[in-house]
Amino acid sequence: MTRGGRRTLRRAGVLAAAVAGVVATSSCVDLSAGYQGPRALVPPLDGPCWPLPDDVTVDVGHQVMRQYVVGDRWVLLVQWDRLSPDAFTASLTDSLVDGGFTELSPESGWHRFEAPGYGGVAFDVTPLDGATPETLVQGTFRLDLPRDAARPRKTAHCTPIERVDPPAEDATVMAGTS
Repeated sequence: MTRGGRRTLRRAGVLAAAVAGVVATSSCVDLSAGYQGPRALVPPLDGPCWPLPDDVTVDVGHQVMRQYVVGDRWVLLVQWDRLSPDAFTASLTDSLVDGGFTELSPESGWHRFEAPGYGGVAFDVTPLDGATPETLVQGTFRLDLPRDAARPRKTAHCTPIERVDPPAEDATVMAGTS
């Protein structure tokens, strides 16, 4: 065999070995197992670092961005994802009611709730200007909670939340109801 023929034969052998390696490796991957990357963080309003009772599960993507304190109230400023403002409001309302809260009459644009042993909770919704259905973040909401809901954060080594000064007006609706 000529020298050029051996080179071609060697290239064909290397290519065949590479293809066999790829096929063998891919046959070991279980594609039915789903995503194999790092675990996602626990949704912020659930778990030991966050304020809502265990029976309340918030099934909407959200990010806690900031917080402020007014008297006996702790207010979280949160962004929500993907849902329209009406669908988000309905989802959060259902989550609170399913988690044992009783819906109270709204006040000053706040949706209000109360649960025995926990106290009053309220939220208001502000859609993001110019958001389209394709926009990930659709708006922000304020979650007005009893200040005592923040106590577990001090012992659970939770991620800090930026503190901001409360707005001059309409900072909380549930003051005095905890």
